[in-house]
Amino acid sequence: MLTEDQLLDTWQRSRHSITWVVQQRIGNRETAAEITCEAFCRAWKNREKWSPSHDGATADSWIYRIATNLSIDHARSYTSRTENLFPEFFEEIHPTIDPIEELEARLFQESLPSFDTITAPCTPEQRRILDLRYRHELTYAAIGKRVELSESACKSLANRGLRKIRETVS
Repeated sequence: MLTEDQLLDTWQRSRHSITWVVQQRIGNRETAAEITCEAFCRAWKNREKWSPSHDGATADSWIYRIATNLSIDHARSYTSRTENLFPEFFEEIHPTIDPIEELEARLFQESLPSFDTITAPCTPEQRRILDLRYRHELTYAAIGKRVELSESACKSLANRGLRKIRETVS
């Protein structure tokens, strides 16, 4: 069983190093300090379960393990909360694309001809449908409501416009 003196001694000796270890895992000093305090509180609540083992485990190592587990749980729940609450910003906070690849993609997009250049062979009506479909990413049903045409008429105009663009390119 962990005594109060052992816990206070561990607190005096190890709280700064435990906080540093947790901070390295989660990247926030204030949250790391909270997790360290929580680890010591949990150790105190479960003091009856701890006993020095035959392999040399100390109270320090037990509390380090509790703090490490708490920091892992915090990191998992933070990521989950962030993804669920702010899905549109999650990609900006935790990018999955390499910044170099993103820069290359932007440069490639800038070197492409403009939408007006690409759709030059199309009629103004076809250009408007293609703009709503591919630049604004609307469905044909939504486009039809906006331009007061049927869904099939919008599809037909878009297909004829795309055919003209393909003929010009080839």
